[in-house]
Amino acid sequence: SLVHGKDPCKTHLFEHEMMQSVSLHVFAKFPVVPIRTMYDYKEALIKRIIMVAMQVRLNVHSRGDPISMVEFTYLDSPREACAVCALDMMANPNNWEKALMIVVKELKKMSMYGLSNSELQRCLSALLSDSSQLAAQGDRMSNQDQLQFLMENLACGHTFMDPIQMQEATVLIANCLNLEDVNRVAADMCKHLSEFGVEGSPMPSAVVAGSPTGTGITKERLEEVLTEAAAQPVESMEDIQVPKSLISDEKMAKMLEEHKPTFEASKSTNGEEGLGIAQRELQNGIKINYKVSPAESQRGYLRVTVPSGRIAESNFKMGAMAVGARTMQEGGAMQGWSREQVELFCVDHLLMAEITCNEEFFFIDFVFPTSKVVDAPDEVTGMEGVFQVLHSLIHGFVWEEDALERAKQAFAQASEQVGKNLESAAAEHLLATMSGNDARFLSVQPEHLEKLTLEDVKQAVSTFLTTDNVEVSVAGDFSPQELETLALKYLGTIPESQLSLRHQPAKIPSTTDMSNRNLFLKIADSDPRAVAYVAGPAPNRWGDMPDGSGGLQPDENEAGKDADDKEGSKRARFMQSLKGLRDKLRDGVSQNQEMMDVSDYRNHPLFPCVTLQLLQEVLNRRLFSTVRERKRLTYDANFHLTSFERLKGSWYLVTVTAKPELAQKALDACKETLLAARSWDPITRDNLRSAAYELISRHQGALQTTRYYVELMSGLQFDEIANKDQTFLRDFVQIVQAVQVEDVQNMLSYLGADEDEMWTCIGMSGAEPGEGGEMSDGDMHGHSLPGASLSRR
Repeated sequence: SLVHGKDPCKTHLFEHEMMQSVSLHVFAKFPVVPIRTMYDYKEALIKRIIMVAMQVRLNVHSRGDPISMVEFTYLDSPREACAVCALDMMANPNNWEKALMIVVKELKKMSMYGLSNSELQRCLSALLSDSSQLAAQGDRMSNQDQLQFLMENLACGHTFMDPIQMQEATVLIANCLNLEDVNRVAADMCKHLSEFGVEGSPMPSAVVAGSPTGTGITKERLEEVLTEAAAQPVESMEDIQVPKSLISDEKMAKMLEEHKPTFEASKSTNGEEGLGIAQRELQNGIKINYKVSPAESQRGYLRVTVPSGRIAESNFKMGAMAVGARTMQEGGAMQGWSREQVELFCVDHLLMAEITCNEEFFFIDFVFPTSKVVDAPDEVTGMEGVFQVLHSLIHGFVWEEDALERAKQAFAQASEQVGKNLESAAAEHLLATMSGNDARFLSVQPEHLEKLTLEDVKQAVSTFLTTDNVEVSVAGDFSPQELETLALKYLGTIPESQLSLRHQPAKIPSTTDMSNRNLFLKIADSDPRAVAYVAGPAPNRWGDMPDGSGGLQPDENEAGKDADDKEGSKRARFMQSLKGLRDKLRDGVSQNQEMMDVSDYRNHPLFPCVTLQLLQEVLNRRLFSTVRERKRLTYDANFHLTSFERLKGSWYLVTVTAKPELAQKALDACKETLLAARSWDPITRDNLRSAAYELISRHQGALQTTRYYVELMSGLQFDEIANKDQTFLRDFVQIVQAVQVEDVQNMLSYLGADEDEMWTCIGMSGAEPGEGGEMSDGDMHGHSLPGASLSRR
């Protein structure tokens, strides 16, 4: 090992004009200690506990400025033939020194004072819960995962244990573990940073930094900052009071007495036989879908779906919904508890939450254990903890200014990054031109961020977060009785509220300026690369067209239109194929029916959705075969549908990467592939058979995850998604198998793939932004998230 005062520090620097943040990595390598005895396993578990505790401490500081990301890991690496202790950090280029001082200070605290007793108990509970879940899922591990685990153990010299043996060993170690043992190991694990620069102390194996050009970081200055950071005085960590429950029994009893929660009997159903999807509606209007699935033992997934999204920003300041969602994610104060206390409550109960917003919906997602994580009589289970957090997010959330600032920083940083990212900038440029610069479908711009206040984002989100506009979908390994009890207790006690602003279905935006459908964009980069896009209008997920007409609502007038009207006659043929069984299915004919009448598949609500998925799979295979294998113009070409659910219409996007000199040829090959499939080289039965096999395999594999069930259930009770019902799950495989070649070919005719409907964009990078073509001022731009609308789902 390297030692200060004896060996030179191995510091490496890298600069590039395309980098946006300072990326710092400190590595220390140690010999792998084979796990062959219980003592060895105890030492390995202690290192895991320290790693978890250290990450929890560091997460408090990774809030955007000066630190956007920081991770501390200690892992055996068979590939490196050693154990690697790594510190990885992304920091603001203007404040990287402060960021490094903060992180090293936390590591020094751990080295000098170790964990507190409450931290140890918290990490132990999490470790035991993880081990218990792994043991419960052990017989469901795939052969690939089992083989990977076995190979890693053999490569490191560890004794191989199956999940049940590991669970038993973990419980034994946990019962005899003490704080002194843990803190002894903690002092040694962090010494290469906590004593950096001290003569005779261990030195990192390598220090690697990457930064934007002009930041001014030098090898000498980086080592000086590390030395200064290790020399700063530190005090022991103050213990934070972590609530055992976010809502007290007294407060809950009062709310239960006031609201008297019940399920609306007339709006509750246990679903179709064999599916196991139960649907409930509370007296305050909150809708609930749930399915018990043992696929992931002791785990659950919950999604809150709120119809709103960025399309609703036309009634508010631009970016209000997107930034509002991120502000809630960055915040966390609720029910009189601080953000730090709520975060530790979530850590204690292994709850993971994500709050997001796309064009059509606002989502709150939770992953949680369904069992009790902390073994104490007054501690709540993981599932009850989720319902407490959810209650507090909808009713009792505290909007904080500092959370808004962190949200703005995240969007501003992404905005700066995308302007220098070839794929992102070109996709956004294409979408901006196609949509007529509709800001709701583009990334949030810096000028919009500046105008947003806390009240703006709070008002936008709160307008739609009403009890009659919220649907909760849950899947996992839980008791139905427990879930319904918790739903009544925590969701039924939310005061009733009504949505005052309802949106009529809108169509995707378009531009009236059709003068230039072939776009070009060039950005500065030392690496010459190119990306090409082909895009155009397409049906949405349910077959609705961009012209606003309903793809699943038979329009009798369409059939009588003049046959000379190309779109009208095409539309009439399509509408004719969708009449019949749909209304019967909606009325729930023959709940015990095990097999649908395949002859009526074209009338099924799933028909357009499945046909579009098959079409996407067929075209992806065609592009791969033509552009990559036959013409050898690229390594990557794919076809993607945005598949909006509430908006009328969607977009398709073909993406191909190539060398700059081959970009135009690759683009032309993609266009040729689309046109060929519509005319001289139509879709074949073999194409469809392969696509159907892939679709069914993917569907059946995904059914082994709780998340997929939740995605299938989301929106079942919303009028805004009238075409989605439980047949989406029941009949999926049968509809895939029933769709014929002519159906997919017919659906292909609805893509805007004619020359007068198609948009293209070639993006190139190189050293000089002026080379390779003329650009208008409008071509030089910067947006945040790359092609957000084009890349969804």
